[in-house]
Amino acid sequence: MSKLLFVNACIRDESRTKLLADAVVKKWNGEVEEVDLTSGDIKPLDKETLKVRIAKQEAKDFSDPVFDLAKQFKEAEAVVIAAPFWDYSFPAVLKAYIENICVHDLTFEYNDKGDSKSLSKVKKVVYVTTVGGDKQELVYGIDYIKTVFREFFGVKKTFAFKAEGLDLVENAGREQEILDETLKRIDSFSFEEKTLADDDRPNIIETKNLTKMYGNYAANNNVSCHVKEGSIYGLIGRNGAGKSTLMRLLLGMSPANEGEMEVLGKKNEEVAYVRKDIGFIIENPTFYNYMSAYNNLKYRADLIGLKNPDAAIREAMEKVGMSDKMNSKVKGFSLGQRQLLGIANAILGNPKLLILDEPTNGLDPIKIVEIRKMLLDMNANGTTIMISSHILGEMGKLCSCYGFILDGKLIREVTEAELEAEAIDVEEFFVDMAKGGQNG
Repeated sequence: MSKLLFVNACIRDESRTKLLADAVVKKWNGEVEEVDLTSGDIKPLDKETLKVRIAKQEAKDFSDPVFDLAKQFKEAEAVVIAAPFWDYSFPAVLKAYIENICVHDLTFEYNDKGDSKSLSKVKKVVYVTTVGGDKQELVYGIDYIKTVFREFFGVKKTFAFKAEGLDLVENAGREQEILDETLKRIDSFSFEEKTLADDDRPNIIETKNLTKMYGNYAANNNVSCHVKEGSIYGLIGRNGAGKSTLMRLLLGMSPANEGEMEVLGKKNEEVAYVRKDIGFIIENPTFYNYMSAYNNLKYRADLIGLKNPDAAIREAMEKVGMSDKMNSKVKGFSLGQRQLLGIANAILGNPKLLILDEPTNGLDPIKIVEIRKMLLDMNANGTTIMISSHILGEMGKLCSCYGFILDGKLIREVTEAELEAEAIDVEEFFVDMAKGGQNG
């Protein structure tokens, strides 16, 4: 039976951190085993204890109870760590625990190149906290946990749920609101892995040396991209890198100067014939301000020939949580409401392909999570998605493959599986590549 290890550093069971951690643990479908860090039983390794342990490790004698924590960790498939704060006093108990599970030849070993190789089953770590102490110390704490578990145990997925602001004076009185927001984020979390596109599936988008010039400036320079059917393709790059330009070319909104493209089986100018099967947002969505949300969507529903426009409109508005704004005029909408209406417009009629340029721009954290869940559901039901976003953490939770574009050039395409094989997340990969590192 699959096992989760719950590392509990909460002094009180009724604490806010424990409440959040329990919500995460309930997501696990299998056995749960708990380690209590508040009991005082787990001690840091002093010189004498470490000397004895190393001698046993070298003799490969792991029968001693001193290794019980490491054995327990080795058999788990996921770990949830609950720690109410990270400041100058807390790290000692968690570091002591990590020292006790880092056992050479039991939970990890080194290869002939000096790289560590995990001997444990752990694939995912979740860190839960209510954020106390200095904020920089929290960042250090999360980075420490992420680094240790990745370097020694090859854990490629590390998540953090932080009820930010709960212990800050300026947020007094907002504790329950912040707690509820964090619980909503946890509600969308799953230990299940997202579905990755089958390598044997055909490309639903393919370009070859696609180039777009504005005078002497190449907004897209010989771009050759490949988006497989059933995938969620993250297009990542800095501002002005050429992401929006590429999306406009794929939609036929702008003609290419050179190169070829194929979208949904149609080449170059013929893409216009399949536009009705493509939902899209490019930059900021625009609407007729004097019309209601319903009538704006009805206009597009008629254009693409939906057979039952009323049902499609109501479904789209419900998916983005805007059912109560159906008959409201768009001129009174906030930036976030306009963005949600743009998403509803894009998903109208459940298109085969979605092309989304910064779809979560202007949305609050809760709505971002809800839209991510909606897109994952649509993808699971057959919609292929190309999406750009500056929120790389969100992209890592959503996408199954990525294209990295710098200064108009598509530098590299990688799958989520390839990133996992390199034990690096999409944010680190992109930053390293953008700075001209080994991934560039």
